Amino acid sequence: MLTLSDERRTNFSLPPSGTDWLTIAFDRDHWLAGQCAWLAPESAPRTPIGAGIGLGTARLRPGRDGTHLDAAATLRAGIEAGIRVIDTASNYGDGFAEVAVGVAVRAMVASGVLDRHDVMIVSKAGYLPISDGHHHAHSLDPAFLAEAIEASRRRLGLATIDAYLVHNPEEQWDVGQPGWDALPGAFQVMERAACEGRIGCYGVSAAEGFDPDAACFHALPRLLEIARSVGGPDHHFRMIELPVSLWRREAFAATPYQRGRGVVNTLTLAAAEGLRVLASTPMGGRRDRSEAVGVLRRMFPHCLIESPAMLALQFARSVPGVHAALAGVSTQAHIDELRALMELPRWDLE
Repeated sequence: MLTLSDERRTNFSLPPSGTDWLTIAFDRDHWLAGQCAWLAPESAPRTPIGAGIGLGTARLRPGRDGTHLDAAATLRAGIEAGIRVIDTASNYGDGFAEVAVGVAVRAMVASGVLDRHDVMIVSKAGYLPISDGHHHAHSLDPAFLAEAIEASRRRLGLATIDAYLVHNPEEQWDVGQPGWDALPGAFQVMERAACEGRIGCYGVSAAEGFDPDAACFHALPRLLEIARSVGGPDHHFRMIELPVSLWRREAFAATPYQRGRGVVNTLTLAAAEGLRVLASTPMGGRRDRSEAVGVLRRMFPHCLIESPAMLALQFARSVPGVHAALAGVSTQAHIDELRALMELPRWDLE
């Protein structure tokens, strides 16, 4: 079990700039009204989350002059619009996305227009910058993950990354791969980094792993069991990221877990365990788009949202238990659409 002595906690040199996830409570009235979904108790500073929408950065690429300027400007526009969660990864743009995020956030903090504690930076590691032309190699080797955390901190220019996720561990479920055996070592690296203040918390981001019908199914109770075995009852496993859309309901709406006398789904169990949930790919990988859009329009006939992408995002951010639905952005036009969506209240899907 990883712990940190009181003396080391007192003398640790890096500033505690990460979000204190344990002090954040969820307020349903604010959530439905489309306002900030995070409310801290009176004794702690308030940390907004931007109307349940986060910025996804997988699409970010260098500008025409090969610099970060265009991407950083897009991110800044999103933050100025009120979005307070930025999701990136060590492999997005081969590291470029993290650089752009760091440039945008640090410039806004330095100029006094943004409080560092009012924005949550989430990054991930698992993919190596080695490709066969189609797929990047993947590893959960502890030494690789430890180096990846430091590389992400350098690219972002941040002492503390608010949340750092194990990226698509289902890649390790192929024949000949370690599967579940890879996770204790990976979690141990994450737990140590959290204890030392290099990350605020950690978790798992899975594109397929939370599908209960998949061979690589990441049972949430088992993930929590591993976290407790590594970090004890005060472990830092506090976030999951998974697909949430009408196209891919199996990842969040299936009910595979026994809790008490009932059966609960992934989002209900995550809420009961105090985990925060990010919703990825609200368009569902573009599967069956026309059919799903038609269903949403029949469900909410008075909804004035015209864009299929924004309609899908509205659904994802309205699912109970989702704290932020991630929207892929790369242009100012995307930000303008998000700004309009954030003015609408969430649907009450209860």
